[in-house]
Amino acid sequence: AVIDGHEMFGSHSPQSPEEVRGMLEPYVDSDFGRIHFGCTCTSMRVVYPTEVGYFLGQDQAPEELHSDANRRCAATLQRAVGEGWDPIEVMIDYCRDNGLEFWTDFRIQQDYPYDYAGGFGSDFNSPFTKEHQEWRHVDRNGDVCSHLFSHFHPGWEQYKLDLLAELARKGPAGIHLNLMCEMGAIWDFEPGAVVRCREEFGVDPTQTDELPEEWYQFRCDHLTEFVRRLRRQTDEIAEGLGRKIEIAVQVSGEWTILKQGKLVKAVAQNFLAGFDMGRWAREGLVDAISPSFRRTYKPMFFDHLWEELEDIRGEVEIIPSIGQHDNAIFPRGYEWSLYFTDEGKGRTDLVPFGELDAWRVLREAHDLYMQGADAVDVWEMGHAPVRLDRWNVLGKIGDREMLEREFGKRVGGLLGKPSREVRFLMEGEILGAF
Repeated sequence: AVIDGHEMFGSHSPQSPEEVRGMLEPYVDSDFGRIHFGCTCTSMRVVYPTEVGYFLGQDQAPEELHSDANRRCAATLQRAVGEGWDPIEVMIDYCRDNGLEFWTDFRIQQDYPYDYAGGFGSDFNSPFTKEHQEWRHVDRNGDVCSHLFSHFHPGWEQYKLDLLAELARKGPAGIHLNLMCEMGAIWDFEPGAVVRCREEFGVDPTQTDELPEEWYQFRCDHLTEFVRRLRRQTDEIAEGLGRKIEIAVQVSGEWTILKQGKLVKAVAQNFLAGFDMGRWAREGLVDAISPSFRRTYKPMFFDHLWEELEDIRGEVEIIPSIGQHDNAIFPRGYEWSLYFTDEGKGRTDLVPFGELDAWRVLREAHDLYMQGADAVDVWEMGHAPVRLDRWNVLGKIGDREMLEREFGKRVGGLLGKPSREVRFLMEGEILGAF
């Protein structure tokens, strides 16, 4: 179960360790044996007391925040700091005592400009943002072109490694590194990186109309070194704690086309993004790989994934990420923007995805099991237990015998109409109108 920590605290606003434990109680003895809990709002603001960065609500007055959800999340963290408890540590201990695995989920690079959504983005920035403006992305001409920071700056990577070390020292079962949230925002044309690429490969990525294949390889090499450092520091911390801490990476399940002059060939989207997961698996840097899509309407197939892993396929867990957010399970005409707000007329008590067809999530999971998935990650699970009709369906997601009886052995994806068709109320309709 993948839970957005900021969203969950923003909805429930637990004010004590007991209330924090209560949020996870429904998962005990369920089919969801592993909790991936999102610990970052963005790279600049986290959802736990931190000595490395800033938590949401730290040095922020309630009236400065731009949504009720942010104010509720901040209230939880401010209460925790004031009373001397850490919600992440509370959940780690609770899961360990109740047969669950608690993994800290870390989004690699989902950051917003200050003026995003009418100032909403300022909630998720911090003094750290202003202190390191020299790390912002630059274009081929060396001109600043984005609010985002570049992974080619050692200080930016070290900051993230320090946050990840801080989480590891809490003793989770694992670290889930989400590389898919804004995966295109990691890289730029930092001049020093361009020089190193030219020296190593003999090509200058700023001087070609289409990015050369060598530039993509250079980025893969760079991020592989980051993952190596993460593995080393995590293992050292785990040894000191006397327990194992595994590492999972959420990457792309997509393939795409690389074009360079007359060269046109199919490649893994991971390669273009800088994610060399085959090498990571072979070097023992990761224990689990979670292929995923982001806002893509189509089923997921593993053929190309097996090609990437080749002989190492059986050495890592394959746990694809699926979600109640997937376009493939949206009803026609669903307004996706409803997810992003808890304000406005008629939208004060929204529960994201509460009305989507849970059987379609099960169908997608079954297709992935049939292709060899060891398990599945299901996104946006923070609200699932409070919708009992939905929870009672999602709770069967690990019952493979039931899923086979329900859906058969054919991998069918989500093409066509589901066998359990559901009619959804749209805006303006009333119950009984169909």
